[in-house]
Amino acid sequence: MDGSNADRTWIVNGGVGGRGGEGSGTGGDGGNGEGPQLTVEDAENILIHVSGDLNFLWTGNSATQRDIIPQVLPRLDDSEPWHRLLGAARNLRQSVVPAVAYDASFSPRLPRSSSNPEEYSTPFSSAQTLVLADFSSVNGGWRVDKHIHFKGDVRNIGRVNIVGFGDAGLLISRNNGDGSFGPSELTVADFGYNGGGWRIDRHLHFLADVTGDGLLDIVEFGEDQLLIRRNNGNGTFQSAMRVIDDFGYGQGWRVENHPRSVVDLTGDGRADIIGFGDNSVWVSYNNGNGTFQSVRAVIDDFGYGQGWFSTRHPRFVVDLTGDGRADIIGFGDHSVWVSYNNGNGTFQSVRCVIDDFGYSEGWRVEKHPRFVVDLTGDGRADIIGFGENSVWVSYNNGDGTFQSVMRVIDDFGYGQGWRVDKHPRFVVDLTGNGHADIIGFGENSVCVSYNNGGGSFGPVTKLIDNFAYSGGWTLEKVVRYIANIYR
Repeated sequence: MDGSNADRTWIVNGGVGGRGGEGSGTGGDGGNGEGPQLTVEDAENILIHVSGDLNFLWTGNSATQRDIIPQVLPRLDDSEPWHRLLGAARNLRQSVVPAVAYDASFSPRLPRSSSNPEEYSTPFSSAQTLVLADFSSVNGGWRVDKHIHFKGDVRNIGRVNIVGFGDAGLLISRNNGDGSFGPSELTVADFGYNGGGWRIDRHLHFLADVTGDGLLDIVEFGEDQLLIRRNNGNGTFQSAMRVIDDFGYGQGWRVENHPRSVVDLTGDGRADIIGFGDNSVWVSYNNGNGTFQSVRAVIDDFGYGQGWFSTRHPRFVVDLTGDGRADIIGFGDHSVWVSYNNGNGTFQSVRCVIDDFGYSEGWRVEKHPRFVVDLTGDGRADIIGFGENSVWVSYNNGDGTFQSVMRVIDDFGYGQGWRVDKHPRFVVDLTGNGHADIIGFGENSVCVSYNNGGGSFGPVTKLIDNFAYSGGWTLEKVVRYIANIYR
């Protein structure tokens, strides 16, 4: 095997190990023991032919350790002895990848090293894998209009579990840590459609840490009160505790008019309660001992009575300053409005930060999703919106102001066929670098645009021909999330 940089066609015979460019084609570095490996030194735009058992191949330019060959073959064909590895390529940080058998999961483990830490150890799968025959409309009788699904680490062991509020109550499927899940178990015979009489159109369910111990507790906005079940730390929960006689349906709070959230407003690691009422924003602070303070109005704005409607004006409670205390941001008729958290139980006067992303500028809830999420890795949330024909961003300056709106991708928009009622889009960190990326469940496939970290996004790339609308994945029947299930 010729390792010269001038030779752009490389041949690996037998696929029995060895390191390209280092002489022998046998033996060599076996990495983590999952198969033979190939390293391509200082080569790019090369074509590699493989014979024998070397079925997986992904190579990069070792000079930058980031430039990856987009594909080895223009199409996937099981009859060929080589395949392309979808996803994860941008974040490998190295040019050595194990060669493993092409199987149903199509998701090999990557070697762990100082240059390839834990979070990069598993690339995206190129085929769906059944991990649990439950929590679905077919298996279990779960209905989107009756039951709530969550993902969350309810045992504080670093693994995301599947949590669902079903007919009988709260059910949990524990993450086994190997990509599989255990059978669902009825953990709480309450908060369910039949077990407790909870209704999606009247009552809200949350998982949040209200004690500061790192465990997710259950928070429920019920008929006449707010209820909490503390997490015991082993996947079970304590008896329901009534903490506030407010924020409920009986006090006039409506799901369609009054958004409510459970989020840390003080920076102490314990979630507080905040709700957008008729004429004010109301807060109940967490005392840290299992009790909550009396409900108080903190801003006479952002309410239904001031013309803020859920059908027109998205509102978020998120940290905009990086101090660990959530602020309030709303997309109004003409602008984006913010009220910063003072950190002492009060909020600043509402101010306009951008004259865009509003209803009058053509942004519609039913057409244009908007998110407030950290795109730069500085701990301060930025603004991103999926517009008519492009994705638009306004970066947070960190001083209470935002930059001018800029177009970052001409895709994922209404004009490209993306629909709110058919194609969920998420803005979430897929690479572990602290910069949120864009991922969308489209008509025929799942697509991604990776955040370059410098104010721009990479080209839209297809990850997998599955989980899509044309394959029967509809919002009326199924729920989709983005989660790291391996750690």
